[in-house]
Amino acid sequence: MRYAEMIMENWYYWLRLWLWLHWQRQRRRDFWKCFAEQREKVKEWLLLAVTEAEKELGSGTGQLKLRYVYDLFLRRFPAVAKGYT
Repeated sequence: MRYAEMIMENWYYWLRLWLWLHWQRQRRRDFWKCFAEQREKVKEWLLLAVTEAEKELGSGTGQLKLRYVYDLFLRRFPAVAKGYT
């Protein structure tokens, strides 16, 4: 009975706590959604860069194409590249 009274007397604190937790969950969800969108952009660009490297350098030059795409990646996405290098 004592716990029920405590909850009833302080319902506004519980409501504030619930609202704050919900708000934090939404912020986390939006934060990770932003990264998912950025990851998709990077994947699309990488496909374009690999296709361009294949046209320019031809076949049998795997290491050279890798270096070419990596250098393009560093120039195009410097902020993202800091997380990978």
